[in-house]
Amino acid sequence: MILLAQETSSALPRVLIASLALIVVVILGFVVVTWFRNRLKTTDTGPAAGFTLSDLRKLHKSGQMTNEEFERAKEKIIAVAKSPAVKETDPESNDVQKPTR
Repeated sequence: MILLAQETSSALPRVLIASLALIVVVILGFVVVTWFRNRLKTTDTGPAAGFTLSDLRKLHKSGQMTNEEFERAKEKIIAVAKSPAVKETDPESNDVQKPTR
C-alpha cells in the first residue's frame, strides 16, 4: 500500500506538467489559427468603390441620412446598376472641359 501511494505521488507532477503543456499547445494553436484567419480576411484589394444599397440602408436606419438623401442616393445606385456594362474610355476623347477665354 505504501509503495502504491509513493508511485501515485511521483506520477502526479508528470501528469500535471504534461497536461499544462497540452493546454499551452492548444492555446498557441488557437492564437495562430485566429491570426491566420484574420490575416486572410484583411488581404482584400481595397475598399469597394462607392456605396452599396445595403450601406445606404444602414446609414439611413442609423439616422445619418435623411429620407430625401436616401432616396436620391438609392436612385443613383439603381440607375448605375441598370446602365450598360462599364464603358471603355476612349483615349482621344477629352471629358475634361477646358476653360474658355
